[in-house]
Amino acid sequence: MAHPVPVKPSADEVKAAIRRLLAANPNSRAVIKTMKPALLAGAIVRYTGATTLPEEDDNYDDEADDFDENHMKDLPQPTPGSAVLALIESGSEEQVVLWRGASPEGAAAIVANSSAGGDPADAGAAPLGDRTRRDQVGYGGVAPEYTSDPAVQGFSRDNWLIVVRISAKYLVKGSDTESGWIAPRSAPVEVLATVDRTRNKVPSKRFNAS
Repeated sequence: MAHPVPVKPSADEVKAAIRRLLAANPNSRAVIKTMKPALLAGAIVRYTGATTLPEEDDNYDDEADDFDENHMKDLPQPTPGSAVLALIESGSEEQVVLWRGASPEGAAAIVANSSAGGDPADAGAAPLGDRTRRDQVGYGGVAPEYTSDPAVQGFSRDNWLIVVRISAKYLVKGSDTESGWIAPRSAPVEVLATVDRTRNKVPSKRFNAS
């Protein structure tokens, strides 16, 4: 099936995206305020599911999602984990591309502040210590963790997928099984794409980098 190429959205598409965000977060108008500049700039990319059938159709399936098959390849792909690790170990400041699943609020904060976790960006942010790293790997929800494995984007289903470019100097190794890379919340990032995978539903709580 044909699928959309990321392009700057029209005014109607921006309005539709804002309506979706409001529907998912009726009490969080701040989300809209922070996300709107990115919508206007064309950073927000929304891929719909495979089905376009009306709900009354016998074959309608509101769980349909063809992101893996038809859309994932159109996004900037993550830097291979081996390359990320080599850059970290060499002390390089070279930038890498990573993915992360996020809630609408989390995505809005990352876009608004151009930072790994949505805090005000700080170019002087230091890589996280070993204790924080262990807590994030063991429990999650401690620090923003991104992935270098496209297969891990499953955590973004029913939420948002964030694609960023970030300097390797801010990263420490995260979960092995999820090809994770942990950053300080204030580490500067360049948001390359944001994919709305909520399919007009209330987002699930299943997200992180990992």
